[in-house]
Amino acid sequence: MLLIFAAILFSTLLVVCFKYFIPLKVNTFHAILVNYVIASLTSYLLSDRNIKIDLHAPWFLFAFCLGLLFIVVFMATSKVAQSISVITSAISSKMSLVIPLTYAVLFLGEEMTVLKLAAIIMAMIGVVLTVMRPKTEEKGNNSFAAIALIAVVFVGSGMVDTSFKYIEINFYNIVPPQYVMMVCYASAGVFGMIYFLFTSYKKSPEVHGRSIIAGIILGVLNYFSFIFVVDALHTPSLPSTFVFPLINVGVLLLSTFMAMALFKERLRTVNYIGVIISILSIIVLAFQNYAF
Repeated sequence: MLLIFAAILFSTLLVVCFKYFIPLKVNTFHAILVNYVIASLTSYLLSDRNIKIDLHAPWFLFAFCLGLLFIVVFMATSKVAQSISVITSAISSKMSLVIPLTYAVLFLGEEMTVLKLAAIIMAMIGVVLTVMRPKTEEKGNNSFAAIALIAVVFVGSGMVDTSFKYIEINFYNIVPPQYVMMVCYASAGVFGMIYFLFTSYKKSPEVHGRSIIAGIILGVLNYFSFIFVVDALHTPSLPSTFVFPLINVGVLLLSTFMAMALFKERLRTVNYIGVIISILSIIVLAFQNYAF
């Protein structure tokens, strides 16, 4: 459970860092690029550097492609948050937990009891109610492009979560997970840099020191949030159908409480109901996992 709590904490700190970007005038995309470089470097420094990298190994090719998925999901998530709403972005990414759960049940044979299913449904309802805001905060874009972006966020976020379990099953005992993520983060950084150069070749973008510092902090948090998730998934007593809902709901709850404490954000009655339902879903999941 300590691994799950650590994963929730570091993932939430990532969210909190993004909250500070606007008042500190940090360029999010520049910080993200630096983040991938630092996350890759951190993965390398904290791994066994005596292992040779085989460029043709399945894990290397998988990690390289996963890096492209990382940057695509990030761009789509940012676009949804900016052009549609932050709420839609949050719901799309959190609801995507049904994808790794489906993968765990159908392809890994993990058990899905009635009680566990009820807890997961409660968690999803809790997510929606917790992030709901007044309609005046929604932009309500229902165009095909908007729907496509939301679909990319939903499917992409689910695939990223599923990839963590895939890495844990197929590569954990073959190569250190730090190596897999080192290649993944480096790949995301390369694809992100290509996009950056392509979109800014006609102008000279100014990169501020505050964006670099923000990227360094993000990179370290990003690395640890990943490694704790994979280690939790590798724990025999923690099935995926327990880990994914707990981490998703845990991040949502902790980020909500921190937003209230640090940014004085106020919750409506429906949000409090969502928080209560989310907490109950965690209790039911914990009871299901440790009682049987």
